[in-house]
Amino acid sequence: MSALLLLASALGIGLAAWLPQLPPLACLWLLPPLFLVSCKIRRRPLWLVFCFALGMSWGVGYGHWALSSLLPDDLEGEELVLEGRVVGLPDQDARRLRFLLQVTSAETTQGKPLTSFPRRVQLSWYDLNQDIHAGDEWHLLVKLKRPRSFVNPGGFDYQVWQLRRGVGASGYVRSANINQRLTQEPRVSVDYYRQNISRWLLANTQGSQQGIMLALLLGDRSLISNEQWRLLQTTGTNHLVAISGLHVGFMGL
Repeated sequence: MSALLLLASALGIGLAAWLPQLPPLACLWLLPPLFLVSCKIRRRPLWLVFCFALGMSWGVGYGHWALSSLLPDDLEGEELVLEGRVVGLPDQDARRLRFLLQVTSAETTQGKPLTSFPRRVQLSWYDLNQDIHAGDEWHLLVKLKRPRSFVNPGGFDYQVWQLRRGVGASGYVRSANINQRLTQEPRVSVDYYRQNISRWLLANTQGSQQGIMLALLLGDRSLISNEQWRLLQTTGTNHLVAISGLHVGFMGL
């Protein structure tokens, strides 16, 4: 019986993911009466219906929570002032620095606080003279937009990928005098040590070794080229990059 109840809950969650539009949150108020009726009648089919509704309610509630973290439409393209902490490993190439910012406060350039705002944003900074460290806290002037995807069947869904990472907006840092580092990275954080190891590896390896070593040791796949990834998929060794980096990290801890 318990297996059937779990299966019914899983089906409810799965159905919520395939709905073309999320039902309103007010529908979740139907769950308590259904639970009381199930307790009173104590029939297996009714419990299956309740578990299905419970799973679907969880999926709908999570969907609304995820969508609530998106940047409001009226703030797209506006200059905004953010304060937050750099999380994860910053990524740098020949054109830009890219990093995730865990937002602690947001306001307009006129000083109006923004209460409904994404908890995490992805930023690009085209000033390569800046030195971004994991764990740093920054005060930045930015322009943002909501994550969007091309509606191509079978294609990569960029919006869903960003939502899974908790990213509600992406954009870039504007050149301004107000951009400043507020605090240095903490010396005891995991990201601090990951970034130091990443810098050591980049300084002591070269060529295609860099991307593979970073992926295996730190779980950072940013330097693996498309050609390398296709080769890993063809040879069936891509699971080493996807999983072994995590395993090595656990062993290190």
